[in-house]
Amino acid sequence: MAGTATKRKSLLFKFKEDTVTTVSHETFSEVAKTLGFNETQTLHLAIARLRDEVLGDRQHGSGDGEERYPPLTAAQLLNIRSQAPKPRGKLVRKESLF
Repeated sequence: MAGTATKRKSLLFKFKEDTVTTVSHETFSEVAKTLGFNETQTLHLAIARLRDEVLGDRQHGSGDGEERYPPLTAAQLLNIRSQAPKPRGKLVRKESLF
């Protein structure tokens, strides 16, 4: 059975300080926490978004027939938004900040 398992590739990722092209572990952890993802999910999401931005329609799937996700319907978006965490604390108007 062990011989039939799919071998997964891994990547060692070294964090740096926050700059235009790098990110610190603290910032990355905050992004993951804000999204409600673990760090692996967050890294996959970030790379997938970069892939879509850079490669666009030229992208090639994983080779297993995987297709791009279709756009969400209005009902799906409404469902997601209704389950999103609600803001806590007092709302502050932008005008009152300046």
